[in-house]
Amino acid sequence: MNQTDMLLSVQNQGKMVELYTHADDLATFAAGMVLAMSNDHLILSSITESGAYDGFVLLPLDSILMQATDTQYLKKLKRLQAKDAFPAVDFPNTERLDHALLAYAARRHLVVSVELLNSGYYDCRGLIREVDPNDCLMEAVTTYGEFDGKRLFPLKNITKIACDTSDEQILARLIEEPPISRLDP
Repeated sequence: MNQTDMLLSVQNQGKMVELYTHADDLATFAAGMVLAMSNDHLILSSITESGAYDGFVLLPLDSILMQATDTQYLKKLKRLQAKDAFPAVDFPNTERLDHALLAYAARRHLVVSVELLNSGYYDCRGLIREVDPNDCLMEAVTTYGEFDGKRLFPLKNITKIACDTSDEQILARLIEEPPISRLDP
């Protein structure tokens, strides 16, 4: 079984998975459920160590060094899992998962963080104002929740997206534009 087959199996079974992406720290991983996959990326619905909802992360498949299922840690998370830990969001299995996640964030007024060109950190954070098949327009937000101009970048430069994770939720609480509830249809 290869990595893609295992991820598809986990997705189809609705099971949680641990994804390891840090070569210098294999004790660090993301946990959650795979919501959608393309040939290049996946969207993970993340869960915190206390079982709470922790947003969505777009990851390149080639950044996954190891994956684990049925671990004691995941069994603990299953017991702690909050009712809304995995909201019902249907991302299409498309080659454009980056576009799908950014469009979702724009509709819901959710804060996102975007890594560009494998920089190793999030290059910009803010609210998505427009997204089309080629480009994204973001209204940037500082760590203090203040708007800091606009950023326009090509989708082809995106390597990772964090949407509505705990870091972005903090920024959302600091800015004046409230997000639309993730529980609303």
